[in-house]
Amino acid sequence: MTKTFTAAQLGQLIASETLSPDSARLRIKNFVAKGYIVTRQRSDSDGRGTLLFSIGDALTAAVLSRMVDLGGLSKAAMQAAATRLQAWKTDSRNPARAEVGPDLPHPPAESPALRLWEEYEAAPDFHVSLHLRWAEKRGAVNCGAYLSLGDGEYYGRAPDVEPMADLLVPVTPLFPELAARIDRMGKAH
Repeated sequence: MTKTFTAAQLGQLIASETLSPDSARLRIKNFVAKGYIVTRQRSDSDGRGTLLFSIGDALTAAVLSRMVDLGGLSKAAMQAAATRLQAWKTDSRNPARAEVGPDLPHPPAESPALRLWEEYEAAPDFHVSLHLRWAEKRGAVNCGAYLSLGDGEYYGRAPDVEPMADLLVPVTPLFPELAARIDRMGKAH
């Protein structure tokens, strides 16, 4: 059975000493309103259609919350990170660059973030980092994001351009913290 969480539960998962559960819940709602976290499910049983979020969404929320705690990065940086964590890359012009499709050996999880969680559950010594890269392209500064896995694999490899700036957000420390909170949450119900 797939675990799902309400916005309030997601808030409890990302709350910290400096971020109360209520503030974290509002942060989640803000992420959803801005389109950083994709809403894929609604509850059928509560009559209100409460939004439900996956473990991948919880990981995305934790990473984005960490970025906000770093000083509220630009909208472009938040969107690049959210898109990298929430959406698989498809490339109809160059199928070899696609991350999902009929020619790939395994069906994808709903999102790269959920795939990362599955990798962590399979091997808890799993390492991953989110990289944000600002680069000039055709006279404009663009922000892109990619994930680097400890084994040299990448999701959304950064373009081979000289970066103007890079930011590394370690994701690995979030896994055991989230896993413990999810476990405690399950035991409380």
